[in-house]
Amino acid sequence: MNIQHPQDGIPIGLNKLDIGTGANVRVRAYFENISKLFANVRDAADIHLESWADTRLYDARCSWFDPFVANHGHPGTFQWGTFSSSQLFAEQLPKISFPHSFNNPPNVIVWIRSLDVDKVNNPRVEALATDVTDHDFTLHLRTWGGTHVYDVTVDWIAVSRDNPSVRVGQFTATPDVFPSGLGEGKTGYTGRLDFGQAFGQPPRVVVGFNKIDAAKEKNLRIEANADKITNTGFEMVINSWGDSVIYGGGAAYIAFI
Repeated sequence: MNIQHPQDGIPIGLNKLDIGTGANVRVRAYFENISKLFANVRDAADIHLESWADTRLYDARCSWFDPFVANHGHPGTFQWGTFSSSQLFAEQLPKISFPHSFNNPPNVIVWIRSLDVDKVNNPRVEALATDVTDHDFTLHLRTWGGTHVYDVTVDWIAVSRDNPSVRVGQFTATPDVFPSGLGEGKTGYTGRLDFGQAFGQPPRVVVGFNKIDAAKEKNLRIEANADKITNTGFEMVINSWGDSVIYGGGAAYIAFI
């Protein structure tokens, strides 16, 4: 296990995958060459979406969230970090400490940024934050059903509840709910999410996977989108397409102005 609290990085999460069969699910998203205008204001970076070895990556997409930009250069109400784990067969429950304590327990979301899942069983992985206090939280990182996750890396983002310009949350689709047709050859799950406290205008919403559960016999095709965004909420859509089969999925969001 590897826990990091990067000083100069930017949290990033996958939100679309199209990966071929017959090889491990290998994909990662990361930044390089982050440049700064001044102090903590970043103006450009190189984003990489890649696979390796014999994996065929046909398409991928990611989201990112720069706390400095979202909080107008003052990131005190945000903290984030990266956690990596190898040889995941069931569940791990590491405690993650915040670099600095919050005044109250913050809201915490988790995004998957890198995966290497064995091809023998269905790709299944989930990452959630629970038991959040003002100084730490428990990261629930798990797989199930015989799946072997060789490596997984997640980014977590903690947001102070006192921040008036940011909302975070998540949507999870479970196997007991059958995916429905969404038009344009897509099937999947939708859920309406409310911000709790309305924004003054429709915010920007960025999303990233925190759960993937799909069949191995066809390409892993899955994506998460924020749709029908208003100042009070939006619709989360997790879908597949073609002949791919998803049994569930989850995505976490950050909404900000």
